[in-house]
Amino acid sequence: MFDKKAWRKKWEETNREHVQQYRKEYNLKHREEKRNDAIKRYYSNIELSRQKGRYAYYKRKNKVENTRLQRVYNITLEQYNIILKNQNNKCAICDIPQSECIRRFDVDHNHHTKEIRGLLCPNCNKGIGLFGESIEILQNAIQYLGKTKEVDNGSDNGQVDRPRNI
Repeated sequence: MFDKKAWRKKWEETNREHVQQYRKEYNLKHREEKRNDAIKRYYSNIELSRQKGRYAYYKRKNKVENTRLQRVYNITLEQYNIILKNQNNKCAICDIPQSECIRRFDVDHNHHTKEIRGLLCPNCNKGIGLFGESIEILQNAIQYLGKTKEVDNGSDNGQVDRPRNI
């Protein structure tokens, strides 16, 4: 029995350039018509279209983040989540909960050995980066803050108000 799908697939494989040229011409010729159809479909049921868009975004979001983590830090999203769970879903430095940050915590790592130290909120990660990951400079900053605290009589109890929704 003649299998039309198999024949067409084989024909398309052997005539790949012809098929690509035909599709390109077809798409150019019918571009406006396809665009108008897409707009009609979208506006005929806007809520469903938006819902599909949100679903596609969240479905793709984790895949994109997993790929980025593997490329940059050589860890998976699962490993990231394990590290976050081990830190009780809080920043390794200031203990701010992940729920108070708009974006994910940053992966803090040693730039020379590539070893991952932990997950930090954007503020702590920026602070360490701006101090050049230098323990000496950070200790100098602590001493400096200690001097100003003596003048201030320590009334703030060590607590600092700062934006949390970064």
